[in-house]
Amino acid sequence: MARGGPRIVLLGDPDVAVQTFRGADPRFLASGWSELGEVPRNPYAVGDEPTLLDFIEPETPAGRAGASGHRGTATVVLDRSHRLGPALAAVADRVSRRIGALGGGEQRRRAAADSPRSTVEVALLRSAAQETAHVAALLRRAHLVEGVPWTEMAVVVRGSARADTMRRLLGQAGVPVEAGSAETPVRDESAVRPLLHLLAESLEVARGEHRGEQHVIDPVRAADLVLSPIGGADTVGLRRLRRHLRHDELASGGGRSSDELLAQLLLDAPRAALMGGVARPAARVAAALAAGAAAARLRDDGRWASGVDAESVLWAIWQGAGVAEGWRRTALAGGSTGERADRDLDAVLALFDAAGAFVDRLPTAGPDTFLEHIQGQDVPGDTLLVGGQSGGRVSLVTPQTAAGRQWRIVVVAGVQEGVWPDLRLRGSVLGSEDLVDVVAQRPVGCATTRPASSSSPSPGPPSGCSSPRWATRTSSRRSTSTSSTHPPAPASPTRCDRTPRSPAR
Repeated sequence: MARGGPRIVLLGDPDVAVQTFRGADPRFLASGWSELGEVPRNPYAVGDEPTLLDFIEPETPAGRAGASGHRGTATVVLDRSHRLGPALAAVADRVSRRIGALGGGEQRRRAAADSPRSTVEVALLRSAAQETAHVAALLRRAHLVEGVPWTEMAVVVRGSARADTMRRLLGQAGVPVEAGSAETPVRDESAVRPLLHLLAESLEVARGEHRGEQHVIDPVRAADLVLSPIGGADTVGLRRLRRHLRHDELASGGGRSSDELLAQLLLDAPRAALMGGVARPAARVAAALAAGAAAARLRDDGRWASGVDAESVLWAIWQGAGVAEGWRRTALAGGSTGERADRDLDAVLALFDAAGAFVDRLPTAGPDTFLEHIQGQDVPGDTLLVGGQSGGRVSLVTPQTAAGRQWRIVVVAGVQEGVWPDLRLRGSVLGSEDLVDVVAQRPVGCATTRPASSSSPSPGPPSGCSSPRWATRTSSRRSTSTSSTHPPAPASPTRCDRTPRSPAR
């Protein structure tokens, strides 16, 4: 393309690389790109001469070369940050200078943004419970004393597992936390799991009736369904129901166990409805199961009847359970219980959205195909959580979901040396990066990186601090609080590294 004449503009950061395990090489952005125009690398900073427009506007006509015999190409380094104030930029610089830099590190020498107040604080904490209490106190103080809206604050954690714990603990501490989307696969939501189990059991019941057989529910799954948000029972209620069933069985001269009796009760909706309050959770599950089995009709040849799809069967199960109105009232009542009900409703809506999209994409696929599809999904799907309930809450995000967003106060929780960020060198199991080196006719297995220039020493732990964690806080338009276990040790300035790590990682 370069030799054909079109303009080519490459935008990127050599410090940030993805797909390196598949052969992606950030060295191309640092120096290899010059092969496109057959000209040596020539870095400039914005504000100096020439500017970016000097390179991308006038092109050398085809067949003619510049004064040096090559087409006009150069590297333009953006020299100003528009988000990080002086204090935050200094922290980022101290971290990044410990990591090897490609191309001499020109991309790291940039001026900080003009911010009237930009501060950083670090808090050294001994345990996760202390960390959560510190973060909750910091956020409440900023909201109540400094008047910062909840929506202008965010907590950044390493991953979704830590996000779930932090969300629960902050909620208990009185901090309203935005329920993050794209963090948990739909199948793993607590309100969705029983619906998927009911869908699977309904399909098996329908198939058994078609063959003239009676399906038997696994006793463990039967107990899980009664204890699920659909059933709504607790362990005491479940034990009471088991004793009641066992008493009736012994009175009639039978000898079946309470597990078998509970599984049988879920297949007998009329009997469950007549047993009264002790069996009300089982009656809801049985009604949902019966409605789903009735909706999953089969033709004589064993195939699903016309109009039977995942969306229709799930809707029948949801209507049969009869929990929608109760969840709605609980969600509108507010509080921690209302927040949980609101999240459950959003998760159910996300499940129906996934079912509708699947039916639109594969209109002839049956509900069993959708069940296999949704249970095999490991990647979170789209939900309505952020769009529906994002006002008046603190954002709880991972570094990936925080990209492109900004807040006045940001807490980076769970920083720990050797754990997060993890700067250990990583390779590829199949050695694809070595294959790329061979194809590119480069030395295999080693890319030397150079440290970014710096004259100031790396910071150490505060004097007199013998605790295992130490910390910092900055206040400004963007206030960052970082929790850490063990002060970081400076890294070697030169590395033999196939995949240089980003300071943000």
